[in-house]
Amino acid sequence: ALTVNPNAVVALPIQPLMERSYVNYAVSVITDRALPDVRDGLKPVHRRILYAMYGLGMRPGSQFKKSARMVGDVIGKYHPHGDTSVYDAAVNMAQPWRKRIPLIDGQGNFGSVDGDSPAAMRYTEMRTTKASWAFFDDVEKDTVDYQPNYDGSETEPVVLPVTYPNVWVNGVEGIAVGMATNVLPHNLNETVDALIAWMKNPAITIDDILAIMPGPDFPTGGIVHELDGYRNALETGKGRVRVRAKYHVEKTKRGQDQLILDELPYGVNKARLHATLVEMVKNKVLEDVTMVRDESSKGENRLVLDIKKGSYPEVVFNQIIAQTEAETAFSYNVMLLDGKRPRQLGILEIFERFTAFRREVIQRRTQFLLRQARARLHILSGFIAALSRLDETIATIRANKNSKEANEALQQLLSLDQAQAQAILSLQLSSLTGLQIDEIRSEFNTVSSNVANYEAILASPEKVDAIIVDELREAKQRYGDARKTEISHDTSSITMADMVKKEPCLVHMTHNGYIKRMPATQINVQNRYTQGRAGIVTGDDDYVQSMYSGSTHDLIMLFSEEGVLR
Repeated sequence: ALTVNPNAVVALPIQPLMERSYVNYAVSVITDRALPDVRDGLKPVHRRILYAMYGLGMRPGSQFKKSARMVGDVIGKYHPHGDTSVYDAAVNMAQPWRKRIPLIDGQGNFGSVDGDSPAAMRYTEMRTTKASWAFFDDVEKDTVDYQPNYDGSETEPVVLPVTYPNVWVNGVEGIAVGMATNVLPHNLNETVDALIAWMKNPAITIDDILAIMPGPDFPTGGIVHELDGYRNALETGKGRVRVRAKYHVEKTKRGQDQLILDELPYGVNKARLHATLVEMVKNKVLEDVTMVRDESSKGENRLVLDIKKGSYPEVVFNQIIAQTEAETAFSYNVMLLDGKRPRQLGILEIFERFTAFRREVIQRRTQFLLRQARARLHILSGFIAALSRLDETIATIRANKNSKEANEALQQLLSLDQAQAQAILSLQLSSLTGLQIDEIRSEFNTVSSNVANYEAILASPEKVDAIIVDELREAKQRYGDARKTEISHDTSSITMADMVKKEPCLVHMTHNGYIKRMPATQINVQNRYTQGRAGIVTGDDDYVQSMYSGSTHDLIMLFSEEGVLR
């Protein structure tokens, strides 16, 4: 036998060793931590959190359980990483301003849009939402594969049988080794409608998809614009959109204008934005604002800016947009795991992978139900045979000394197998009443019909697709809601002109070459006891040579004697 000295030093080339180790590390991060699966839209940590909650019975409507209990199960059974990272991932799934459809129902302090940290896991409680609990409706029907956990003591699902494209609805972000992913959230109703349209017509174009699903839909609302990048994201998985805060104007009892910011871009820290606005007013950057207040209440944003009399709220808003996070750009980078390999996917490819997954789930579920129905039908057929010769069956059972002999005798009498005979022996006498006999015959007919239905589904891809569509519509009915983010095709980026009040003005040029712009109203100003107009002041040896009227948004071009544009 070959013996190895455990103390021997083996010389290995460092370059191939480091390359192999780095590749193994990168693959582990990409597949096991950072990127979501295109099928259920979950990273491993999110899937393990929900599966642990499923195992603990933390279902919607049940009593809340401590977050620490869930975290302990996750890191002890499925995810051997830090408890803080697991808790942070669970908190993210519970924050309604982060997820379009929250997957965890939290009780306690789970943070805020002001950037407040959640309370420690020993203080908060949680349970699944109706949407996430539905992920497990078919998980025990052999619909998905299971894999051993990190130490082989438990098993966990490789993927969850989600009925709608969760990766596109809730969005996801993650940073792996050498790659990253960022999928923005979208409206469930629009996503379902777009997927059904694709299933009915696989040749559907991106323009057709845009007509159904015109843009991302953030849980915090706002206005999304510059949608050319969104079209690119649908086609290639890469693109960029801009999201702007939403505002309205109110008047106080004294007639003063107030600019109210009531919807902020996704992910913007409201407290930080408020502090920025206060600092801008203090430093005279927002000269037309006298005061900024945060009058927000639970579930409602309300940043109030008092506007000076005679100023324009629209101009103030444009100044805020240009200089703060009240307008933010978001980039799509739809990098998802497809068959354990990271791929850049457009929306049509996502629909294709998801639909293939759902077809597999429904076929496996139907095969599982068919096996169960056939097994039950086999037992019921034995009951029917026994009921047709009930007196002989009872006499045969009574004539034998023990269960084994009675089983063999029934097999010979009724031409049954061992399982059928044993089921007959297990029947209670109460099952032999007239009513119970009718129920057995009725169940036999029902199960026979189910078997025929399951066989028809497995033999027809059209029936499978019809089930997918029905389940999509059911998800839409249960969890869908109206769009929160406004779509704007007219909104454009802020220019310098947007930050200037539009008002009439005069531009005059003097004999000595001085150019001055002044408000048109200033030309009417007179000092007391003076004659004529005193709005234009020039030097003793100078005078106004020419004057032009226009607005503060007009452009003026000046040419030198050499014809050079100034």
